[in-house]
Amino acid sequence: MPRERRQIIFSEMELYEALLAYNRVAEPAAFEGEPFSLLLTREPAITLVTRVYDRREWREEKVKLPTPFILEAMIRFCIANTISLPRRANKRFLVVQNEACLFVLLDPVKPTADLRLVATAGADPNNRA
Repeated sequence: MPRERRQIIFSEMELYEALLAYNRVAEPAAFEGEPFSLLLTREPAITLVTRVYDRREWREEKVKLPTPFILEAMIRFCIANTISLPRRANKRFLVVQNEACLFVLLDPVKPTADLRLVATAGADPNNRA
């Protein structure tokens, strides 16, 4: 049976925006501070480098973000930006060619038993012969 696969590729800025927006509402937040760098790895995973002001000085922290957090951030970004996602599709976070990707796999469509062509080229669509 045929299946549909989609890859929604996120630019670095879109990924930043998605992670920041979701981190504001996540309980608990995955990171604190101002992110200024991210590193994608093949695992797939994202290591986020943040800058935190602590006791009158800036310090850097590296945070490895959990895959469910990244996936939820990407899905919420799609919904907020009217990128259609099938509700029942299997969704995964992948790193493809060093880019963040939301991979969407739709379940196979089962054909109905009584599937007929109603019209063919040159045929009369009103004739049901």
